[in-house]
Amino acid sequence: MSNNKVYIKLEKKVSITSDTNVKISDIAKVIADEVLKREIEEINIYEIGKQKKSLHSVDIVDVIKKIRNVHPEVDIESIGEKDIVIEYLNGEKKPSSMWEFIKVAFVCLIIFFGASVAIMTFHTDVAMPEVHQKIYKMFTGNSIDKPYIIQIPYSIGLAVGIIVFFNHFWLKFENSPTPLEVEIDKYQDELYKCTVEKIKKRNIG
Repeated sequence: MSNNKVYIKLEKKVSITSDTNVKISDIAKVIADEVLKREIEEINIYEIGKQKKSLHSVDIVDVIKKIRNVHPEVDIESIGEKDIVIEYLNGEKKPSSMWEFIKVAFVCLIIFFGASVAIMTFHTDVAMPEVHQKIYKMFTGNSIDKPYIIQIPYSIGLAVGIIVFFNHFWLKFENSPTPLEVEIDKYQDELYKCTVEKIKKRNIG
């Protein structure tokens, strides 16, 4: 590696808790000659300011300018994100584990009962009990109101099908991401882009 070659990889988001002066080492990974790397990592890149708003952003152009002011001779190449979101926590206390557990349990209950109602209303709309009765009569020639021999396997199969499709419980057949994880990643990417744009508009205004 050339002694004046520097690779910079910005993270997508970092959290700052104590120091209001943000250094390059706080927001990026630096690949360079060891001495040069330490000097670059100590460069102050951003100051939170007196307002101490919770969200800030820095783009790679600002990082390159700061480095060039100190080391004009270096050749800089960006291999990471174009922007980084800096979250200033301002010494906020971490919520208690009990409160976090209560919130998670509450959300799980809402999702469980909401999904249960959705499944039941769907089965009512498509007249699933009548379908089971007709299937039972088709194979046995008899008519009964509650063909449990069909309904019980159907209910078990419905639960197993959901588990296999989302692949997110104790059954882990492969290392590929689940559909839910893919959607979460998409949401996080869109949230990152929206946050950066919002901060830039706020700074311009």
